[in-house]
Amino acid sequence: MTATRGHRITVEQGTEHVRAVHDGQVLAESRRPLVLRETGCPVRYYLPPEDV
Repeated sequence: MTATRGHRITVEQGTEHVRAVHDGQVLAESRRPLVLRETGCPVRYYLPPEDV
C-alpha cells in the first residue's frame, strides 16, 4: 500500500458523550469512544462493545 501525500488518519481516545439513535431508540451510548479522523471523510466514532 502506498501512502498518499497529505492523507492522514488519526485515532484518539475521545471524551465527548456519543449517542447512536435510530427511529427514536438509543442503540448505543458512550463517554469513551475512539475517534477516527481521516482526510476527506467525516469523523467516525467507535464505541466499546459494552456500551452498545
